Amino acid sequence: MKNLCIGLSIVSLLFAALPWIRIQSRAALFVLLFNFFGTAWAHYVALVGAVAALLGLAFGSVLAFIVGLVACVLAASHVHAVTVPHDDALARGLGGDWRKRIGTEAERKMLQHRWSWRVPSAPAAEVTRDVAFATVSGAGRPSRSSPRTRLATWNCTRFMRLEAC
Repeated sequence: MKNLCIGLSIVSLLFAALPWIRIQSRAALFVLLFNFFGTAWAHYVALVGAVAALLGLAFGSVLAFIVGLVACVLAASHVHAVTVPHDDALARGLGGDWRKRIGTEAERKMLQHRWSWRVPSAPAAEVTRDVAFATVSGAGRPSRSSPRTRLATWNCTRFMRLEAC
């Protein structure tokens, strides 16, 4: 059981250390996949590190306890760094009065927290059937009664300019 605790704590330490490593060489791109897992699963890695540390303490493995504790601290600090509020970031980018300028409707649609247990539902997609999105040369444009779709067509016969339908 000590070997399982040590193995669990070492694996959690490897995943917990990956978000703190900056990959700068193309030769290390194979580590990038594990880096993605380490960042996405950081809260689980912190939990596994804590469990490995507690199991190491229960079964008398000092190595599993220390390595699991370090993994737990590294992963938890990454989770904290990612989820800490950055209220001043929008003020730096958009100006100090950005809340007044965007309006209450847009602010209501913004995420209220940086992390959530549930993903907010996406709005329903707009579907418009039978829309003319291209014209045949010489046949002219779609009729004016056609609905505007905010799609753009490339008309090569008119000096290659972009026209909105």
